[in-house]
Amino acid sequence: MKPKFSSLLPFIVFLAIFALLNIVYSADGIIRDNFAICAAFIALISSFFTFRKKESWNKKVEIFVHGSSNSIVIHMCYIFLLSTVFTTILQATGGIDSAVSICLSIIPTWCILPGMFIVSSLFSFTVGTSMGAIAAFMPIAVNIATHLTLDPALMAATIVCGAMFGDNLSILSDTTIAAVKVTNTTMTKKLLLNSKIALPAFVASLFILAYKNYVMVPAIDIHYRAAVSLIDIIKTLPYVATFYLALTGIDIMIVLVLGIIFALGLGVILQNITILAAINLLFDGFYNSKGMVNVFILVLLLSGLSSIITYNGGVDYIINKLRHKISSPGYAKLAMLLLVVFINITIAINTIAIIIAGPIAAEIGEDYAIDNAETACILDIGSCTIQGLLPYTPQLLLAASMAHVSTISLLPYLYYQFFLVISLLLTIIWRKNKPIRK
Repeated sequence: MKPKFSSLLPFIVFLAIFALLNIVYSADGIIRDNFAICAAFIALISSFFTFRKKESWNKKVEIFVHGSSNSIVIHMCYIFLLSTVFTTILQATGGIDSAVSICLSIIPTWCILPGMFIVSSLFSFTVGTSMGAIAAFMPIAVNIATHLTLDPALMAATIVCGAMFGDNLSILSDTTIAAVKVTNTTMTKKLLLNSKIALPAFVASLFILAYKNYVMVPAIDIHYRAAVSLIDIIKTLPYVATFYLALTGIDIMIVLVLGIIFALGLGVILQNITILAAINLLFDGFYNSKGMVNVFILVLLLSGLSSIITYNGGVDYIINKLRHKISSPGYAKLAMLLLVVFINITIAINTIAIIIAGPIAAEIGEDYAIDNAETACILDIGSCTIQGLLPYTPQLLLAASMAHVSTISLLPYLYYQFFLVISLLLTIIWRKNKPIRK
């Protein structure tokens, strides 16, 4: 059955309602991320009437549930929950306040934004997960923003930018691994070419953040800063432990579970909390975070919705339309970029977007003698850029929930993603008449 544009209608309904609610209510100063749940729910209902095959209602529900139960989706949802529990416990035991004091004593206030961007980038690059970097650094970053009376949306966006840098470049990142595998290139070639594109965007972001830091961050006199004591260092040991374990390559879920156990045990030993209080904190972390519940529900709804759209041929429609527009190596590269971007917009999970777009992009690259490493870079950069810009992706939802701001408020401060896509486009334009034969 030939794919049709109508297969994409549920997603268009979602975007239209989400945008409309934010536009209408932003005039009153209200921008809420629960609008996304409302939009996703209505879009989901509409999607059940877009099936072109005569499927039973039970079959339609099965397709939705299959998409919602995708292993990558469930993995992210568990990270949401565990990161909230970890943060709740550290907040109660004083670990976050101690971490803030230590950070402010080490990183000068005149470079706090660039400093947090660099630290987040290095951590994400080392462990290969943007979600892990956001979950680890966001509580500290938000509390630093509070201490400095800085816009929490700016600080949260800074951490997201750093997290996406590592997600794109790290050899441990699932997006990098997927891009390398589907294009049959080598990790080294991809890393070298990707670095040439990403590093200019990284440097440009540093300059912008340094300027923002100069304009927005108040200078703090050295006497204002609280002295760091031995007990402060001890309270941050759960953070140190989680960072170390993450660097060893252990799955971030296991890292967070071990961090939770360590934080609870340390809190009891230091007599910051009782055993009963520790049990209550564990409960509160799982159940009392409304923002995280919203994120959890939205991710499940959107994943199921994307499954229905894919089943009905929505992704195939995008692929077919783009392939017909190619006439040169330059247009071929742009088609690859648009292909992975449109698929990522539809399903909001960059790894899956690369896996879906990869074989088609590799075939296009072979037809126009485009180097496999360049194809891999276009797929990875395109997906990671849009993943870090869409207000309904897990990364932005997690960051906004932990910072207690809306995802929309993060968008103006996502400098790295904007610079990265500009750098990629300039690279495509510069190399479009110089295809590299394999």
